[in-house]
Amino acid sequence: MQQVAWLLATYIACTSALLPTAGLVATTPAARGATTRLAATTPSLGLYGDWEPSAGGSYVLEAADGPEAAKGVVHFLGGAFVGAGSQLTYRYLLERFAQANYAVIATPFRLSFDYQSVCDAVEASYDAARAEAQERGYGSDLEVVGVGHSCGALLQALIATRRPNERRRLALLSYNNKRAAEAIPLFESVVAPIAVEAVAESLPTTPFARQALSLLRNAGEELLDAATDTDSQNPFMRLRAAAPANVRALGDAFVGETSTIARQGLELADQLPDLLGEIAGGAREFEPEPREMRELLRLSFRAEDVLVVQFDDDQLDESDELYSVLRDSVARRQAEGEVEGAAPAVRLARLGGTHVTPLTQDIFLPAEKVSEYASAAANVSPVIEAPRRSFLRDVDATWGELEAWLAPR
Repeated sequence: MQQVAWLLATYIACTSALLPTAGLVATTPAARGATTRLAATTPSLGLYGDWEPSAGGSYVLEAADGPEAAKGVVHFLGGAFVGAGSQLTYRYLLERFAQANYAVIATPFRLSFDYQSVCDAVEASYDAARAEAQERGYGSDLEVVGVGHSCGALLQALIATRRPNERRRLALLSYNNKRAAEAIPLFESVVAPIAVEAVAESLPTTPFARQALSLLRNAGEELLDAATDTDSQNPFMRLRAAAPANVRALGDAFVGETSTIARQGLELADQLPDLLGEIAGGAREFEPEPREMRELLRLSFRAEDVLVVQFDDDQLDESDELYSVLRDSVARRQAEGEVEGAAPAVRLARLGGTHVTPLTQDIFLPAEKVSEYASAAANVSPVIEAPRRSFLRDVDATWGELEAWLAPR
């Protein structure tokens, strides 16, 4: 019973802990349709951005100057769990690509022990989004740049073995190819036994656990429905009607954007039962397992220009290993006469930061937006500029490295 209680606490923690940092993407049309009822017509607090959902489940951010000025298309995959909503969790970094006139396609994925099946879903979602982008004017001749962080870097590398030379350029940040027992704390001693108990039909605690998870999920949805319902009987709407116009506009923006984030945060927690089910079913290692993954990259990896980014305070990083494997792959291709002309480029960049540096958000943006909309508030930009620069230093340096790598040569 204590283990089930721990599982429920994990569910709640996963949901609540990620809400302030932007949560995750809704993966069903119904969830997407329910994102906000107020935000479309209200000012923005800068919490959500200009992302548009595609039919395949990916999210698209237009190049700043439109399709005619686009330099290429960036396809982004985030890390485990947070990769289910990278348009939010990596928003600051991804918006830098858009500002540099790259269209960005961020594809959400749910973590699984079977990386190939994850890639199947990612590729189908990306293809649908790319087709929609082409209809908007982003031609098929535009270069596609694959960018991935942590587990997303591994998936991008794996896709480069499945779709050789489709993505001539890849940027792989904080690559991680650890065994499950090393990547997941207390995997064998705690996580696996909990998973078996949580899904076992014969255990008396199982119905309780499932009912509790369902109740938590439904309660969260009902609270969000109540907060965004525009019915005049809604107490939130009564408070809104009594508020001054500028406060009402800010309140609408806050409710609209935070409800979007919260709904998508609930989707994050929904990943947990599927993962526990895989573990209970006997999954104990990622597939391809690390040794197989290294060999697959040596034999089948195809990209002409690869930037591997490593952070100096990252205990999960295995970029050195990736760099060595990709260099071996290039040498093998050259020795076998497969490479014509210049050899594919593989470069390792070591930067200041941690494993979560690419996830850094501009936490000062809402204060700046409030000062724009609330006439009584002073302009806060000069006040926050110095702490903002300090807080964003490492992620800005990461973008600087990526921008220099993207520059025509």
